[in-house]
Amino acid sequence: MVFCGSTKASPEAMPAVATVRGRRVKALIAILVLAVAGCLPARSTPRPIPALSGLLPIAVYRFTDSRGKDAHVIGQDVFGSRGGSASPMRARTPVDLTVTRAFADALKARGFPVVDRTDVAFVPGTAPENVDGLVSGEITDYWWEREVRTGGPYGAMTNFSDRARCTITVRAHARASGEKLWEKTYSRELGASGGIGNPNALTQVLARTVRAAVMDRELVEQLGGARGPKGK
Repeated sequence: MVFCGSTKASPEAMPAVATVRGRRVKALIAILVLAVAGCLPARSTPRPIPALSGLLPIAVYRFTDSRGKDAHVIGQDVFGSRGGSASPMRARTPVDLTVTRAFADALKARGFPVVDRTDVAFVPGTAPENVDGLVSGEITDYWWEREVRTGGPYGAMTNFSDRARCTITVRAHARASGEKLWEKTYSRELGASGGIGNPNALTQVLARTVRAAVMDRELVEQLGGARGPKGK
């Protein structure tokens, strides 16, 4: 006669079994987050920017990153239970160049003939001859926080949330002297929780911020009306 032993783990082995199961669940969650985030459609995409006619040519200089952070750090990931570990999110392109290019592209879409000086910072007295206005700017906030919180038995209860922010100040300068003629700050924020988060949050909040700027009638008047004594 053959006796088959029980497959149930002994009481002494239960803590080890629970640990292995918990690690497997957390690993599976992480894999699902990475896999799904790469194939999600964009949400809350900003509307297209309508073009205007008759706007004057302007030169756009590289914005200043005044966030007080590493130029390539764009946010942080937090994974685990409450008080879990956080790791910085980094981008290949520095923040000042990313934001300046996005703003320059938005100006072009609005109808401004743009002379691209996004590779250099603004210095008075160095304006190109073929422009009527000079634009510089400052970035005071450009940040993305993503959280994957786990809890419950074996970490099976998971909550996803993200929050992205962007704040820029746009400045218009006199072409000859470089004197600051005007400035205005634009800011947008996106946040969501539940589901699997928004993998495009930072891109979208930047697009919303620059769209708000170029759609502002005051900005268009200040930049497009740079000809004459005020702009010279």
